[in-house]
Amino acid sequence: MPAVLDPKAEKHASAVDEQIAQAASRIRFHDAAFGGLVLVAMLLVYATAMIVLDKYAVLPDWVRQLSLFGFFAASAAAGWFTIGRAFIRRVNPLYAAVQVEKTIDDAKNSVVGYVEASENGQVHPAVKAAMGARAAKTVTDADPSRTVDTKSLTYVGAIAVAFLLALVVLFFVFRPAQFQSLAPRTFAPFASNEIASRT
Repeated sequence: MPAVLDPKAEKHASAVDEQIAQAASRIRFHDAAFGGLVLVAMLLVYATAMIVLDKYAVLPDWVRQLSLFGFFAASAAAGWFTIGRAFIRRVNPLYAAVQVEKTIDDAKNSVVGYVEASENGQVHPAVKAAMGARAAKTVTDADPSRTVDTKSLTYVGAIAVAFLLALVVLFFVFRPAQFQSLAPRTFAPFASNEIASRT
């Protein structure tokens, strides 16, 4: 019982819990940022594809309308599964502990073991205190900036930038007047606007 009341044990537990909380916060932010970039990339891909198709195939109203509804449905689903769930669902502490340990050389599952013992609640207080001390010593070597892998953000961001540049190129290739007539046909397909000539 003294191990539970030991201020050092509480300090160790607090240090580990703080690292886990930071890791969970970074994971949630990463997921939300990834979701936002996915939505932006989807918008740019849709705009580019529809403007090019409409320019060369002169899509009828019903095709553009169905395409817009499909885009809204896909965007809503993507937003829910990325941004929505990132804020609604709780980050599993064990998952956060695993991510923290990936940034530590020779962690030996000390952080994961302590978090699992804390979640279980059936470990003897003296054993839990010892595990907390070991985990606290381990997390001092953790690198919070490497808790999440940012490669997915880089890839999706690169796709968004590529299609943004594609739209800029189309703006000059189709000339401003024609491009500005194609854009409303893509995002407001309920009015039968004619495609302007390039001159």
